Amino acid sequence: MDVLLCLAPSTSCSNCCRNIKPFSTLPEAVVSTQSTGEKDAFTKECKEKVKQYREKMSDLTEKVETLEKDKRRRLVEEQYQKDKTKLDKLRLQIAKKNYSISALQRQVDDIPTRIELLQYQKRFEELHQQTGAVHTETKQFYALFNNLSDTKTYLEKHLTRLNSINESFKRAIGNVENGFMFLQQFEQLVEGAKQSKTSIEKRRAEVKQTKDGLNDEYLKLVDEGRRYHAIVQEFQEECNKTEMLINKCKEMGLNTSAI
Repeated sequence: MDVLLCLAPSTSCSNCCRNIKPFSTLPEAVVSTQSTGEKDAFTKECKEKVKQYREKMSDLTEKVETLEKDKRRRLVEEQYQKDKTKLDKLRLQIAKKNYSISALQRQVDDIPTRIELLQYQKRFEELHQQTGAVHTETKQFYALFNNLSDTKTYLEKHLTRLNSINESFKRAIGNVENGFMFLQQFEQLVEGAKQSKTSIEKRRAEVKQTKDGLNDEYLKLVDEGRRYHAIVQEFQEECNKTEMLINKCKEMGLNTSAI
């Protein structure tokens, strides 16, 4: 079987086919038609194409690496944003917790300790004693003022009566009728003085009764104050014992929450 082949890519098919002779086998046709120049051109073309393909492969590889880097960067940025959001939430929660802790700490600090309570108690007792002394002194001044005012009023009335008696006596010396009227007025003055004395004695009795009642109440309050101080002292001693027991339990490693 005869085979006809055209293996000259650089020439036209009509020019090539004129010089072709029939061959019996394919290898003979290939060997006879390919020259050395054609082999070099073919090899050069193949090398250029290989170079182009390698450059394309390199470009594609760089693009793939760039895409992978961008993808990894986007993933990292997304994860960073998620972590940042989570961190902000945690910081906000921590800030709220710190605010709550600060508020509780202020409440705890506002609660006075046992030593401070004792100091407050001592100071209040001193202030109470000072206030009581000032109050007693003020009451004494008021009582003195009232007594002196009453004395002044009574003296003024007494002086007025004496002046009236003196004038009436002068008018009654030379006239019997005036003398009789003087005696009647004098008896009225004596009766008024007796009534005033009775009223004053009644008031004095009322004041004395009030004073006795207040004195009894004062004695009761003094007794209660003594009992109060005794109870406070006992309570303080028990508190000291309890504190000593708590310290011993802590030293022994025992639970003190139930104490």
